[in-house]
Amino acid sequence: MSKDESRYLTSDNDNKIIIWDSYSFEIIFIIDKSHKKPIINLLFFDENYFLTIANDHSIKLWSVKTFQKYKTFHAAHNEDISSICITNDNKKLVYSGIGGSII
Repeated sequence: MSKDESRYLTSDNDNKIIIWDSYSFEIIFIIDKSHKKPIINLLFFDENYFLTIANDHSIKLWSVKTFQKYKTFHAAHNEDISSICITNDNKKLVYSGIGGSII
């Protein structure tokens, strides 16, 4: 859910990202083929970006305004990413792999 609670994110088995309006429950936008493997987590980074994490060892940063991919980060280890955390100042991203690695 976005910080202002106006939007939320979901994904499906086809690796689509679906952006929803929280008030009308209507779809705002669909991003097709966002990752090569299933998406395991989606979260808003700030009012301008959201993140997706997938079993393809990647984290992607997307624009909330244009719905375009801004940047792709690849895991520093050869494990699927299992969880992610963003610092309160939005300056650092910490993630862990399914094998227990923390980056």
